[in-house]
Amino acid sequence: MKNACELLERYFMGTLSEAEETAFQEHLQSCPACQQRLQGLRALRTAFEYEERRPTWRRLGRFVVNSRWARVAALVVLVSTLGLGYYVWTRPQPATINPGLVHEVVWSVDTLKQDSVSQKPAQPVP
Repeated sequence: MKNACELLERYFMGTLSEAEETAFQEHLQSCPACQQRLQGLRALRTAFEYEERRPTWRRLGRFVVNSRWARVAALVVLVSTLGLGYYVWTRPQPATINPGLVHEVVWSVDTLKQDSVSQKPAQPVP
């Protein structure tokens, strides 16, 4: 029954009418080729459903493991992140200026080096 075998995909998708479905089920009992194809389609659907349920991070991990360029990109991102973190951690902090305070630098006459910096309240300008 060549015509009945052509209805397999429509049967699998559930788009046959009730009469066509009943006729195809009768054909399916006597056709081992259609039985094997239907079993293969069901296994394929099960595999796709399983893949959809897998967490995304596992698929991403599998991609990174199997792709050389993805590993290179991951390494570049890691090194860049570590470098940026090191720069932020070790950069000098900007000086803070407190409004209302005057900075006074005390110099040592003997060594000509800055000894200390002190802050005192600003005095109003007359």
